[in-house]
Amino acid sequence: MVRKPDHPIMKGVPAKFRIVDELYRWEKDPEGTEIEVLAVGKGLETGAEYPVIWIVNHPTAKIIGNTLGHDDRAHNHKAYKTILNNSIDWVD
Repeated sequence: MVRKPDHPIMKGVPAKFRIVDELYRWEKDPEGTEIEVLAVGKGLETGAEYPVIWIVNHPTAKIIGNTLGHDDRAHNHKAYKTILNNSIDWVD
């Protein structure tokens, strides 16, 4: 589910899309750098939500985190391809 639809990385990505992929459990490091979550995935069994696309709030670099894309089911997904292309454009 897209949390920040106005961010350039999420341009053209549906507000909700289903993708077959691994969902990594993610917990915030209280001493870590702040992130901005752009999209979350939801566990089918637990309903728990975890970031799948985010950016790191870094003063001089553009850093993207993306946990999607483990196999061709994800690689061939239109939303995934859009996120990758937008990510390249955003860091360029």
